Amino acid sequence: MNKPLLENSPAGQESAKVGVAATLRGAAKALIGLNLGARLAASSAEVRGHRTRLLAGFIASRLLLVVAVAGIVWFGVNYATMSDALLVTIILIVGMFGLMAIGVSVSVAIGLPAALSLVIVMQDGDQGVYTAAQKMFDGIDNFSLLCIPLFVLAGVIMNQGGIAARLIDLAKAITGQVPGTLMHTNVLANMMFGAISGSSLACASAVGSVLGPTQEKDGYDMKVAAAVNVASAPSDALIPPSNTIIIYAMVSNASMGALFLAGYVPGILWGLTCMALVAVFCFRNKRLKGKPHPPIREGLRIFWRAVPSLLLVIIVIAGILTGQFTPTEGSGVAVAYALILSFIYGTIKPRDLGRILLNATRTSSVVLFLIGLSTIMSFAMTYAGLPRLIAEWVIDVTGGSKVGFLMLMMVILLIIGIPLDATPAVLIFTPIFLPIAMAEPFNIHPVHFGIFLVFNMGIAVITPPSAPVLFVGARVVGLKVEQVIRPLMPYFLALIGCLILVQFVPELTMWLPQAFGMVDDWAALQAATPPLGIGSWVIVIAAIAACFAGATAMILRDRKKAMSEFGPLEARVGTTP
Repeated sequence: MNKPLLENSPAGQESAKVGVAATLRGAAKALIGLNLGARLAASSAEVRGHRTRLLAGFIASRLLLVVAVAGIVWFGVNYATMSDALLVTIILIVGMFGLMAIGVSVSVAIGLPAALSLVIVMQDGDQGVYTAAQKMFDGIDNFSLLCIPLFVLAGVIMNQGGIAARLIDLAKAITGQVPGTLMHTNVLANMMFGAISGSSLACASAVGSVLGPTQEKDGYDMKVAAAVNVASAPSDALIPPSNTIIIYAMVSNASMGALFLAGYVPGILWGLTCMALVAVFCFRNKRLKGKPHPPIREGLRIFWRAVPSLLLVIIVIAGILTGQFTPTEGSGVAVAYALILSFIYGTIKPRDLGRILLNATRTSSVVLFLIGLSTIMSFAMTYAGLPRLIAEWVIDVTGGSKVGFLMLMMVILLIIGIPLDATPAVLIFTPIFLPIAMAEPFNIHPVHFGIFLVFNMGIAVITPPSAPVLFVGARVVGLKVEQVIRPLMPYFLALIGCLILVQFVPELTMWLPQAFGMVDDWAALQAATPPLGIGSWVIVIAAIAACFAGATAMILRDRKKAMSEFGPLEARVGTTP
């Protein structure tokens, strides 16, 4: 789209000059105000020991101001000649990261620059605002989205209904005397509870708060224990039912049942990877052994207490796969089942329902608000022609290489997922990258693409600096985030290796949907796609091996450090759980 008002009429050019002048005057006033604020802060902070920090902050603020003013001047001078795509890109990137940097919520940081870009590109304030409002409404006016608040409500009911404790008891009975039994229990409980609650934050909070005091009492290194909890909590994004998978299915029009089935193997692989690293860290560590496996009678009692909770997932997934009900109807079944079960357990009273509904409404409102505002950004990018330019750039960079494309997608999605929540990331970038992935020469199935997209988002939520799951996992055991980051790094590296494995071995993702006959086009797509060459496989295997070797080396280093700090491993035998 052209900008005739700016380029073809003297009045438009004069208006642009006036706008640039006003922008520069505003920037100058901001500079004077920030200078004054910096001087006042420096004069009021004459505290001994803080002068170096103040000087560094003063220099950094000056450099930031210089860069900001230079950017404003450049933007004002070049505005009239910019293409719509470049203009929208600048507004979205600068606006989003600038707003998040000053503490604005992610949803507003997404929606406000997107609406502003529509106003500017359409050159009509009323039309831009109306379009933004319409797209926001259209984004949530979808019957399929009704299952999100219902699954959230089911998760809140199960979380408040004492389900986590029953699943943790079952996980303890399974792990037995394995060294590091409580950390293995943590991973298993996160996998099971995540399949019920559908929330990584709920997993990290519920399981961490229950196991944390026991782990500390038994002599566990709480930094490592918190890292295990944080690393294993996002496995729920892959093990259905998953809100992220539901949103991807809505955007991509892929089969939700096929996506649910496809998530099981990568989700279990995620958990097994965490457990393998725990086993390496706790190898021959006698002080971290748990109780023996319970007697058969007690084991059956523990299993029987946990079975009703696990049946929720079986009923919902089986009903969806067999066509007994749709995903939305399945979410309603989940709510009814969880509510009846909690009343039977006696853990929820009728007077608790108001508080439960309020908590579920708060969580659902955040998700749906993000969906609506992300739709505005997606439309703004499409209106400006960004998807076409990005597709051309990806083809040029990768040269049509499938290995290059998948590696590039992994890096881009990880970077995108760090500042953005999984919901807006999936909504905004699926329409951009999925058509590229499905086209020649890559021929990637939408179900496979969706699973490694969700896998990427799962890793992103534990990656600093945003990392909401990391913050929750550290807080529930009373630690600072900085204390958990270092022991988390081996798990992060190993999960990157798992991600590469899932990306390049699609059979891990596709064999379950194919076995149930839900991806009939998969075999034809595989036949039409040439296999990777030996050189490509060497690169892939080397990358996976490097990730796992690095993770193992870091775990062994942490184990050696723990031994040097605590002395002989047998010297601090704690109370068994």
